[in-house]
Amino acid sequence: MKNQRSEQRATRRKKRNRILFVCLALFALIGSFYIYQMWTALAKGHDSNATKSDLRQKQVEIGKEPFTVLLMGVDSRTAKGEKESWRSDVLMVAAINPEKKSASIVSIPRDTQTTISHTNGRKDKINSAATWGREKGVDPVSNVRLTVESFLGGVPIDYYAKINFQGFMDVVNQLNGVDVDVKRAFTYHSFNDKIIHFRLGPMHLNGEEALAYVRMRKQDPEGDHGRNRRQQEVINQLLDKLTGVQVLTKFTSLTEIVGNNFAYSFSPSEIPTLASVYRGIPKESFKHITIQAPSERINGIWYDLVSQKERDRVSNLLKKELDLPYDQNKIEVPSPKKTN
Repeated sequence: MKNQRSEQRATRRKKRNRILFVCLALFALIGSFYIYQMWTALAKGHDSNATKSDLRQKQVEIGKEPFTVLLMGVDSRTAKGEKESWRSDVLMVAAINPEKKSASIVSIPRDTQTTISHTNGRKDKINSAATWGREKGVDPVSNVRLTVESFLGGVPIDYYAKINFQGFMDVVNQLNGVDVDVKRAFTYHSFNDKIIHFRLGPMHLNGEEALAYVRMRKQDPEGDHGRNRRQQEVINQLLDKLTGVQVLTKFTSLTEIVGNNFAYSFSPSEIPTLASVYRGIPKESFKHITIQAPSERINGIWYDLVSQKERDRVSNLLKKELDLPYDQNKIEVPSPKKTN
């Protein structure tokens, strides 16, 4: 009788173990399929041809050393834009120091006049660097990277991320929009030719509205500087959402958007580390650098003219963040002289 009960218990244990094994196998299969889909989507945007900056002896490691990311918002309709010419509508450089848990971010006005790489010293708007690269048979992103490094006085660009207009709108919509504080009321034609009215004060924006909000420039008395502030306002909010826990519920759709509309040089496996580094930086440790530059019309075209002194200031602020040699005297801006 005792042996019979023991055999029955053993049979029940085996049955439970089989059920448990089947459940674990199903979870593993579903998990593997999910990871495969995620990895495949992310891999679409990965630029495996990108190399380290020529200004570095070796590729820096995200999470272990200070590094830079060049963020480009472009007017192309494809992820990598191989088959079409594109210009950088947004150019931002983030210098990130994981050990100090700090970051310095600068927006470069798209109308900034500078020397474009691979043009034998030609000066043009910095947002034309990709077009010039394509015309000269040089990888467009590489030409933007080299032009920005030169403009910033030797600040290395370690990684880049490029998003097109459609990707920006899709990401904003997937994250349930953004909240902004409109400083000046204005009306703007959207990317899809829709008239959008921005009223003074707090507004909740969808993707199409957010794109119009960060692109408007001519109606802002501050021009590119006002536009840069709006860009940083929206991008900071998007980064907060993208690195938050809530994003897990939208991970599949977001990775698909990333794959179709983003191009980036860091590997997909580095994305979690990048998100962790961002989350670890306190809000008060983000420093936003504004480039001061008067606008001038030259041969009928408006340019932002950044003085060498201003370029040196911005360059040394970024180098300081990156723990690179810098000149403190060029960082300090002298106070205006008092008049009696």
